[in-house]
Amino acid sequence: MATEGVVQRSDVNRTTIFLLRTLNMFSKASRWSPTIQKDFRVHRDATQVYEGHVHEVCRDLVKSRSAVVSKVALLLMQCCSQENYQDASLDLGVAFQANKRSGPRRQLGPTYDNDIAKMAMADLEQHASRGSVLAASLIAELVSSTQDPKASMRPWQRAIDLALRNHEALEQEVVAARFEHLRKPWVEAANVIWQVDQSKAREYLRIGMQMDDADAYAIYALQNYAYMHENDYIFLEWLNAATKAAASGSVRSAVALAHHYANSSATDLEEMLHPDRPEPTQSEKLKQRLELAYLWMTSKQKYQERSKAIADEDADRRAYNTIARVKRAEKGLNDYQASVAEFEASCKTPQDRIQMAIQWLELAHGYFNVEAALDLAFLHSRKYVYQLCNMQLAIKHPDDQTDEDIREILPDYEEYFGKDPELQEPYDGTKDLPSKTPDGRMILRRGIENPFYSEQKVKAYLCSVAYCRLAMQNVKSAGAKTWADKRDVEDKWYMFPDVASHNEQVIETCWQKAQKYADELGVDLWHDATPSMEPAMLYRHQGK
Repeated sequence: MATEGVVQRSDVNRTTIFLLRTLNMFSKASRWSPTIQKDFRVHRDATQVYEGHVHEVCRDLVKSRSAVVSKVALLLMQCCSQENYQDASLDLGVAFQANKRSGPRRQLGPTYDNDIAKMAMADLEQHASRGSVLAASLIAELVSSTQDPKASMRPWQRAIDLALRNHEALEQEVVAARFEHLRKPWVEAANVIWQVDQSKAREYLRIGMQMDDADAYAIYALQNYAYMHENDYIFLEWLNAATKAAASGSVRSAVALAHHYANSSATDLEEMLHPDRPEPTQSEKLKQRLELAYLWMTSKQKYQERSKAIADEDADRRAYNTIARVKRAEKGLNDYQASVAEFEASCKTPQDRIQMAIQWLELAHGYFNVEAALDLAFLHSRKYVYQLCNMQLAIKHPDDQTDEDIREILPDYEEYFGKDPELQEPYDGTKDLPSKTPDGRMILRRGIENPFYSEQKVKAYLCSVAYCRLAMQNVKSAGAKTWADKRDVEDKWYMFPDVASHNEQVIETCWQKAQKYADELGVDLWHDATPSMEPAMLYRHQGK
């Protein structure tokens, strides 16, 4: 029996006896009734069986091909739920939700009709009223799946309030893995509400981020990627969320961060944060006093002019700082967000930003993400890098690349740079250079040599795409269906199920791009030699 490895043999025996008795007794019952519940209690007390053991066995029996066994197992799960065993109430709610999604195609197991759903909801409501976050979260999920998303806002808010109120106790509570997501109602709430109220969805995720929840960071980063340039507040919140999510292992956040750093120039802190202009230092004030003392003795007129100039400078500084404070207040930026902006702006030069992009992509590739391998091959193929739009340039053979390739983007960005602008000197970090012309246009600069250009790394990352495709083909040929079986065939590429699942969806597109890159760059892809295998050609380029 499945429970024998986790419970005492005496408990297994009692559970077995209980199930044998009730299977015969309840086999003719069509649905739950108070009489069924009464009989359940009598036999439970007689055998001294624990509802948890009964429920865990019934979770497997309910999937039986035998209609009788499946029906009785469902009745027993309902009885356990009526006896305030929370896992039974949760499983019934989840089962009804899954049954509703799968529809008439579902064949195995009983039908979870509306009567069962109502009973489960009533039991869940009792648990939620006693402070159960899991029950409140599932109620909100069930409302979301059966009604308009707006109707679920109140249940989600209750679940989130309970999670905040009982946070410490919830962290210590042992929860079955299948219910783990119910600990964090803000994540699913944001996913559901996003389609009808993005502002409210962001509010839910901010609650999770305040609790340093990695899932909240990841969802915020993914949902707001397209909106990050809507205003400075959302941009900084996205940057903070994406960075923390990527550092916690979110591959998609890491790739999004890499594209951000490769395709954008450093944040203009003056424009974003409107920092105060500092008062003159003590040394500068001393120099001013000495200067005025000298002018007092030599020229009263020059003394008055200089005194007025110093007073005007101080008045201008105070006026500017007043306006800056108003602008900061309008944006709602706090000190933490200012520090996020300063961190982003610390990557000033194109080389700095490409290095940051490569670091994030390497993190994603460490989880065997195939798209990261393709992006790394592209960045290492560039002889010149630019202040922005590096990932938007066309793939080119190194001999055809110039420091003016950035002109390729001009048709899409003419409103920012003007028509056919003159390319300025590249920014290497040795001196401050303006980012805009006097008329407010952005300055377009020539490319600067890419210190990360490497033909060997290009080959290695393109080979990684080929290896991923071979792994997917091996798994398909082996007929592996479950993740465990797939890992038995290709352990490396199926180490992380979510990444592998995404790779399966995009591998053919990535392989087509990898072939195009190899053709354009003129590189052949070889399988490295091993003790048991000679070097093998993975792909012979069709280009130069």
